[in-house]
Amino acid sequence: MNFYYNLLITYILIGVVFASLFYFFIRKDVLKNYFFFLLFGIIGSFLGVFFDTIISFDPLKYIHFFREIFTLGIFWPSVFSFSVLFIYSRVFDNK
Repeated sequence: MNFYYNLLITYILIGVVFASLFYFFIRKDVLKNYFFFLLFGIIGSFLGVFFDTIISFDPLKYIHFFREIFTLGIFWPSVFSFSVLFIYSRVFDNK
């Protein structure tokens, strides 16, 4: 049961990290509500998890350093979290 909590915490943390980076550094002028960036960052991370189960290609597994550090696939959740946040900021651009 502890493994599933680690999965949940890891993917939520990926969503939070990308939402924070995206909100504070990349698209700060778009929307003033951090909650929606956080929500879409976490949703994107879990979409990446589902995509990772369908496509088993993870480029980080081929790099020896990442293979020893990360036992979970973090490449696709990171890509999808960033992609969903980018699309969200472009759709709801207030300019």
